[in-house]
Amino acid sequence: MSVVVKKPKLGSAKNFREFFTNFFLEGFNFFGFFYISIPLIDPAIYYGHREAELAMTKLFGGFSNSFYEGYNENYPLKPEWEYREGIYTLYHVLNHLNLLGSGYRNHAVMLMKQYM
Repeated sequence: MSVVVKKPKLGSAKNFREFFTNFFLEGFNFFGFFYISIPLIDPAIYYGHREAELAMTKLFGGFSNSFYEGYNENYPLKPEWEYREGIYTLYHVLNHLNLLGSGYRNHAVMLMKQYM
């Protein structure tokens, strides 16, 4: 279990929003011309470990193998990252279960069983 709870040395701001659902339109009139400004609002940003972000990329299908290989070449992952990946995935699945409902329950249970 100590592998799982080790505090990462460095974290960074994370946000895995692929959708443009977090914005509002703001219009203003300037000398007869109407302009639209679209300020982005994203409450989903958090400070966390990069392995959590990589786990999130795989939650809905992931990217190509060459993406993950290239990532690991440029910023190597720490030993036993595969073990931690499931826990980070569980974090995101539990979040979705809480926010979006029971459709994520079976996935959450499956992930938890891997660590029991």
